[in-house]
Amino acid sequence: IDKLREECNKKMEEVSEASTQHAARSDESLKSTTQKLKEGLEAMSSKLEEGRRTASLKVEELSATCAKLEEGLTAVSSKMEEQLKSCNETIVKDLTEKLQRYTQKGKA
Repeated sequence: IDKLREECNKKMEEVSEASTQHAARSDESLKSTTQKLKEGLEAMSSKLEEGRRTASLKVEELSATCAKLEEGLTAVSSKMEEQLKSCNETIVKDLTEKLQRYTQKGKA
């Protein structure tokens, strides 16, 4: 019985040692995996921030371009209004002169 008890205690010590070693390896593996995940998240966060900054710059560029286009369209619109007004005045003037000539011819 003592011999069996001694063998049993020895086996228990071996199992305990193996369990401790396994736990240590698992702990190291978990720490390594956690570190890799942390690094991956930091890299993703960095990429996202870089993308956000790039998008923000693009939005600013597009806003500036839109403002320039709006200025250009306003200038073109004003110019077209001036030209249309001038054309209308010319047409009215020409028609008035023709009407006066026909009126004078009719009186003569």
